[in-house]
Amino acid sequence: MIAALLALTLAATPGLPPVTQRGIPQQGVASWYDATRNNAWYTRAGNRHYAAVGTFRWGDDPYAVRVCRADDRTTCVHVLVTDYCGRCHQDLKRPWNSRSRSIDLSPEAFAALRGLRFGITPVIITELTTGR
Repeated sequence: MIAALLALTLAATPGLPPVTQRGIPQQGVASWYDATRNNAWYTRAGNRHYAAVGTFRWGDDPYAVRVCRADDRTTCVHVLVTDYCGRCHQDLKRPWNSRSRSIDLSPEAFAALRGLRFGITPVIITELTTGR
């Protein structure tokens, strides 16, 4: 119920593209960050493909999303959303544009889409399944 209300609220934001069930904009920009410098929790059980989004809150169950390059939808990676992205959250409050951030990916996940030297890349996001 809460997820549906969040998605409805975000969908009503002017210029915001369609969102997933959990409120992640399905189109936007992906960047990368290395959460393991401060906390190895993200890579427990060998998880090297983690992500952060603006709608994730502490205590939420991790869930899987598929992230594909917008310019090559055959280049995709599956990641486990386990973290909050402050920049992504701020972009949800602003008019959506070509630089709006949808998701932050682990270095390994981003490298599977595009080289780390690029820093950002336009993406298409699809929510998959719930699970730890």
